[in-house]
Amino acid sequence: ELFGLAERCGLCCGKERILIYNMLEIIYTSGMKYMEEGGTLTLNCTIRHRQDQSSQLEAHWYKKAGNQNEMEFGKELECLQLSHSSDPSTSVVSFLLLKIQSVNQSDSGRYQCRAKIMNAALTAVGHFIRVNVTVLYTSTIY
Repeated sequence: ELFGLAERCGLCCGKERILIYNMLEIIYTSGMKYMEEGGTLTLNCTIRHRQDQSSQLEAHWYKKAGNQNEMEFGKELECLQLSHSSDPSTSVVSFLLLKIQSVNQSDSGRYQCRAKIMNAALTAVGHFIRVNVTVLYTSTIY
């Protein structure tokens, strides 16, 4: 499969090694998260890319809820951890962490990780993760 990709892309193939010039992949499972109001939502996006494209990597979590406009999260809630390798043509794995503390019902919605390599015009889009925040009801006896 990888060799077929290299042939289609016209890449140079060594004896035991295939050089992949452009690579960007997002890895995480789709699904549903149920949370109680006041908890902490943590989502992690794994991004596979070439080591020498790390400086051009841009990644963000996005949220869509109902008919609202899509929202991009900023650096105050996201943390991008880049991996490094001594070989610039090696693929590495970086992580984009989204952490929202004290969630409330307005944090419910569909979350998606997206990444792009700026100088190579590569983009990758992950699956949606549905988040449902419920109110924890307490009853008061008089």
